[in-house]
Amino acid sequence: MVSEVLKAFEASPEGWLIDGTFGLGGHSSALLERYPDRRVFGIDLDADSLAMSKGRFQTFNNRALLVNGNYADMTILAHEAGVEPVGGILLDLGLSSMQLETLGRGFSFRTDEMLDMRYNQSRGVPAAEVVNTFERDQLTNIFSNFGEEKAAKRIAKAVCQNRPILTTGKLAKIVQETVGRRGKSRRHPATKVFQALRIAVNQEFENINKGLSSGLDLLVDRGKFVVLTYHSLEDRIVKQFFKKESLDC
Repeated sequence: MVSEVLKAFEASPEGWLIDGTFGLGGHSSALLERYPDRRVFGIDLDADSLAMSKGRFQTFNNRALLVNGNYADMTILAHEAGVEPVGGILLDLGLSSMQLETLGRGFSFRTDEMLDMRYNQSRGVPAAEVVNTFERDQLTNIFSNFGEEKAAKRIAKAVCQNRPILTTGKLAKIVQETVGRRGKSRRHPATKVFQALRIAVNQEFENINKGLSSGLDLLVDRGKFVVLTYHSLEDRIVKQFFKKESLDC
């Protein structure tokens, strides 16, 4: 996917490139290497990811400016940092493999740990609070709307009946006992529930809409806006946004 991202920015106008989901900086480092006259403004909610990347980006001679924040606020963050003009923006949506594999974050059911799921653990409400305090109808809506889980009602009922639920292992077990294995699928039955909770906890869909709108306000004429999506719900939001904006032009 890196090669596709590099190609997408080939014809972008001069100016800063904003990587709104910086992570460990894989895309940004490739962009800086390919385009030595460009600078990158990297934004990420996950302070741990930024801390792991800062040393590596010192080799780019101050061409990378990194900030801990939400890409939904990129207009404010860019103005505060004096980042202008902006010739291109990149958003790589969803969960990174590093976050999924890091112990103590609660994103995965592969290890039994505290239910957290926040990209920034100093902000917002952890998944355990959602699971243990939300009403059954609220949980049903989360599992259905953010996970497209067909058994959302049954799972929400089982969750409410088995509180308190503080760990990933207990939640995964409850879901599996409620719906069982589905045919020959290798996917764990709790996959969609975990996805839905992560999206709800981090307000991901709200951030996507805000980030897209914020990014368009920053881009210069003919600027490039590249968005990578990994499931149909994200993809639908992005396509609907750009379709609407193209009609308004």
